[in-house]
Amino acid sequence: MEFQRSCGDCQYNFGGFCTAKGFGQLAEGETVPCQLWEISEEALARAVEAAPWYLKKPYEMGKTSLSAFLEDLERDAQGLPVEIGIFDAIEQVYGYSQRELAQILGVSSDVVGYAKAHGAVARRIPHFSRCLHIPEELFRHFTTTDLPLLEQCRVAYETQLKKPESSE
Repeated sequence: MEFQRSCGDCQYNFGGFCTAKGFGQLAEGETVPCQLWEISEEALARAVEAAPWYLKKPYEMGKTSLSAFLEDLERDAQGLPVEIGIFDAIEQVYGYSQRELAQILGVSSDVVGYAKAHGAVARRIPHFSRCLHIPEELFRHFTTTDLPLLEQCRVAYETQLKKPESSE
């Protein structure tokens, strides 16, 4: 985690003075937690730069609020699961664009775009699961703790692609 909810990373800290508590009040210290804390621009820039792709991308695209981004960043730093979009994860782990993924799945790019924004439609999940070798339950709920499993799914998918078709 690249920020602390303390005076050191607070937007109200001006040269050691806290403007949130009133004019001329000394800041309590670099590491003292504060209820009035708001992240400074510098601390936010460091946090965004250091954030993993699955937190950075939604935040930069405006899909996640600042408060949700910071909460997810803290949860991730603690090793707790953070819910992320499976189609963003598929694009990252499998290395396909939305258009390429649509071709693989045999659907339009709009279908994949809808699934990215709103989740996969239930009737499409079995097909997506078979095509990409991903368990159906991951299309319903996907967190950062599922990323290693998604990597295994990618390996199984790539192995399937390399198998020669039997000529019977």
